[in-house]
Amino acid sequence: METSKNNDSTLLHIKLEELGIRMMLNEYHDIQEDYIRNKNGGFTSQAKKDLEKMNEINYRLLNTMDKAKTLLNKAYKKGIYNQQQVEMNNPELVNIANKLKNDEKKIKEEYQEFINIHNDGISTALSRRSNLFQYIVMSVLAIIIVGVTIITISNKETNITETIILILGIGLILYHIIEKIYESVI
Repeated sequence: METSKNNDSTLLHIKLEELGIRMMLNEYHDIQEDYIRNKNGGFTSQAKKDLEKMNEINYRLLNTMDKAKTLLNKAYKKGIYNQQQVEMNNPELVNIANKLKNDEKKIKEEYQEFINIHNDGISTALSRRSNLFQYIVMSVLAIIIVGVTIITISNKETNITETIILILGIGLILYHIIEKIYESVI
């Protein structure tokens, strides 16, 4: 982390020096235009002052450029060193990245398995509830059939409606039993 701060600091200094150089070049250009105008206009004393200013800016420019070159060399050496470190650590980083990808695949598979188990649990709960309701309905139907059967057997005068209810109830119970037998086979 220290190296990163140093690199950032060096790059920031280089950028500041670059901005300073640009400002000095703009200032130099403006004074040069004034110098040419003053020289062509015959204002030699003012042209001489402009030359002195340009000479001063030139001196500052050269110093700033030397400073920027030093900073650039320093940053370049750090960059080469960091690049060598990356190249040395690259196989290890590739191995870590591959391991992370494998771990990510495993996590996705485990998550999908968890979702499937959760969905199976929900399906099982719904199936249990459905079975409970079926058994309740079948129990009520069985009680009604037993009642109608007893009434039919004890009473010599049976009603055709009672007989139809009895036949339908017995048919439904047989259907439910056959469905449960074949459902467990499938």
